[in-house]
Amino acid sequence: MRYRLQRKEAYTTPNILGNRSFPVHTYRWKDIAASDDRAALEKLMPNVKDYRIEDTQPQENDPPQNVPTAADGQALFPLA
Repeated sequence: MRYRLQRKEAYTTPNILGNRSFPVHTYRWKDIAASDDRAALEKLMPNVKDYRIEDTQPQENDPPQNVPTAADGQALFPLA
């Protein structure tokens, strides 16, 4: 499946600072549907604010993410 429909869900994690605990309010994305047809997933979206469609295949023009590169011909991981 190429496209994933995801819903934003709020959750709280504890953040302990000294002897007090302050909650941290954040969110995560949960998969709720997958399809090869983007238009079909767009019909399922009730609103754009709390839902998104993620493409699982990178585009040809996008640079690879989180890939280390060598600068000026230096080795990426020198042996010593």
